[in-house]
Amino acid sequence: MDFSFRKGIVVKFLGMLFLLTVYGVSFEYHLKPYTVTEGVSCFFGLYGDAKKENGGRVVNTCYVQSSEGYIVIDSGPTYKYAQQAYNAMQELNPLPVKYVVNTTVQDTHVLGNEFYQERGAKLIGPQSYYKLFNQDITSTLSHKISKDAFFNTRLVPLDSYIKKDKEIKVGDITMEIKQFNRENGQHLVVYLPKKQIVFVGNYVSNGQAPNMDKQYPVKMWRETLSKIENLSWNYLISSHGTKRDRTALVNTKKYLNFLVEKEKKSLKQNLEKQKKKLNIEMLANREATGINYINFDRAKKEAMSENKYIMIKVEAGDCEPCVALNYELANNSHIKEMVRKHIKAVKIDADYDAVPMGLSYMGTPTVFLIEPKNSRVLMQLEGTLAVKDLEQSLGVFLEESFMKGIASL
Repeated sequence: MDFSFRKGIVVKFLGMLFLLTVYGVSFEYHLKPYTVTEGVSCFFGLYGDAKKENGGRVVNTCYVQSSEGYIVIDSGPTYKYAQQAYNAMQELNPLPVKYVVNTTVQDTHVLGNEFYQERGAKLIGPQSYYKLFNQDITSTLSHKISKDAFFNTRLVPLDSYIKKDKEIKVGDITMEIKQFNRENGQHLVVYLPKKQIVFVGNYVSNGQAPNMDKQYPVKMWRETLSKIENLSWNYLISSHGTKRDRTALVNTKKYLNFLVEKEKKSLKQNLEKQKKKLNIEMLANREATGINYINFDRAKKEAMSENKYIMIKVEAGDCEPCVALNYELANNSHIKEMVRKHIKAVKIDADYDAVPMGLSYMGTPTVFLIEPKNSRVLMQLEGTLAVKDLEQSLGVFLEESFMKGIASL
């Protein structure tokens, strides 16, 4: 064999040995398990974003011990992280890992999966993980942390993609995996009744800003928190932070309430701008509009005695179509004349007032025309109302001679 050829083989071998030495063992996560309750140990993540200094260790990973082996909640950011967590738990109690459950599809939660898969564990995660696997998210984290920390890390397929609630028995432990929102499909909650513990992933913020995806509506988020709160538990573990009681959940609810109030304030401000644009100040003057709104009881009494109809207009404070309708009504002489001659008008603020007669509606604005003697609904118009449609619909039930007058204009 040529000497130069043999020399090349030796150099290549030494190079591979160097890579294995440097990238295979150099990054140390310094993982120490913390006992939450009997049979449950967690490696708590560090505060902040994934970066070279922390190797992506920003989420919590927990081990739950059963009579058959461990259940791992969130495998962590890298192959090496999972390996070091596993070794630390083996020193405590050398049991196999039977299941790994990913509570979300974010890279720092799932990229340790392959280590456990190689040891025979079954991998479980949200249904959206399947799409994620085809998109390959690993490149994002690989640019945030060092090469030695990310060494040998890959995204692998799961054994089970959760589309609905599922119950799995692992030895003496019953694991309830809950999919509280099937439409979103990106988050799971793991509940262990025997241990009185619930793993809630990103649903609960803990010591840092909430980390839910932007597509998850606040209303749906609040509903999920209520469902979590109604479970029977003593310990709650989220993806971040070390608080394990109800404090983190309460704080998250407060934060969401703040977002709701902030949104309401923003809507109100936008509405005020719209009111100025549409000269809404004229609507505050009943004489200027020519439509005198009275309460329902009075309207019904006067309508019956004067042989008139009742018009009920349902609106809301943050409803821009309601504002537009009111502006048009203030400037439509035909409708104002019909109301003056044939109708008693009632205005209902849906935010504060109950709609009379138990009338149901889908949204605002909604306009009803009522025959008062038998309380019959003659007309119901909903949504973004065209004034011409309202004008014609009202005219159908009013004096024929008056309609002829309108048609001739």
